[in-house]
Amino acid sequence: MSRLNLGGRDNIAQADVEEERDQDLVCQALDGPCNGDWSHALEDFSQCVRAGYNSRSIWLHLASAYERAGRPFRARHLTFITNDLFPSEIYQANRAFAAYAKAPAEREQMALFLHANIHQLRERALAAVTKSKSTARRIYMYWDAEPPPLTRMCFEAARKHLPDGYELVILDAESARRAAPEAVRIGAAASLGKAHVADVIRTHLLAEHGGLWMDATVLVNRRFPSFLAEISQEDFFLFRYRGSRTGNWFWWAEPGSYRLQLIRAALDLWLSEGRVWSNYFMFHDIVEMLYWVDDRYRSDWDAGLALHPRAALAIKRELANPITDVLWDDLLTRSPVNKLTWKFRPEALENPRTAVSRLLRGTQ
Repeated sequence: MSRLNLGGRDNIAQADVEEERDQDLVCQALDGPCNGDWSHALEDFSQCVRAGYNSRSIWLHLASAYERAGRPFRARHLTFITNDLFPSEIYQANRAFAAYAKAPAEREQMALFLHANIHQLRERALAAVTKSKSTARRIYMYWDAEPPPLTRMCFEAARKHLPDGYELVILDAESARRAAPEAVRIGAAASLGKAHVADVIRTHLLAEHGGLWMDATVLVNRRFPSFLAEISQEDFFLFRYRGSRTGNWFWWAEPGSYRLQLIRAALDLWLSEGRVWSNYFMFHDIVEMLYWVDDRYRSDWDAGLALHPRAALAIKRELANPITDVLWDDLLTRSPVNKLTWKFRPEALENPRTAVSRLLRGTQ
């Protein structure tokens, strides 16, 4: 970390005192985000910059603090400036942030962690690939407690449209502990929330057995079996948003997939070192940043099937909105899988013409 020259000082002792004070300021600023507390981070990092600390880390943390403070344009602007002034020496950060600009400090932290541990992660991944078994013809869905009506509807659709030769495994908290005990143990040790425990569970299940993971709010239709037959020609499939930014709500993988095993190795190592879950989409940060730090991962990724989930998200965008019969018929045929959400305004159910009302009435 370098410090900008703010002018001459005659008193060397005073300079030492001020330097120690400023170093404490940097530590204080970094401590908040590292412990999940961004409430005072914006002012703390602003003070660091005013004190003359001139580093990629401080500037990216300031950008993330602006984002958390509800100033996304300022955050993006500062991120791009940072990449121009302090280019990364370990990955193509300018390209990564051009594809997706959010959470710059958290994603940078993940890139540095992966780069520092990449040899160990490769060894773990290659060992797991060597020992991998054949892919289970299994579809996993998970809801930790009593599922709400929309989730139950998704379970029923999965049963109705289950491809020949596949087993549907619907997990709850208890059955997940039996199916993926190590994942549940890791999640509990790291004090993860329910959504992030599910990230660990899905990763471990696919790494051990292979198959398909679908979120409990994924609705499939009669075109689903042929779609699964298409993606199962791949050893790894996630819908892609931009570049290597993905969602993990629909994930096909074989246990012999290098990408899958590298993701698991990175996730397990991060949590085993007692690191906090840095942001809601940290799992996606792992998937993304491995692309930039590992050549084989990047090569496999570039050679894989690339599909955007735009059509699969169409119903979700309209879920609480009143829609015409014509639009509804169109939405139902756009995609063989549809990512929904169980979170919507209660009043959306009062109007029979909203998408969620149509769904729950069974008009799909």
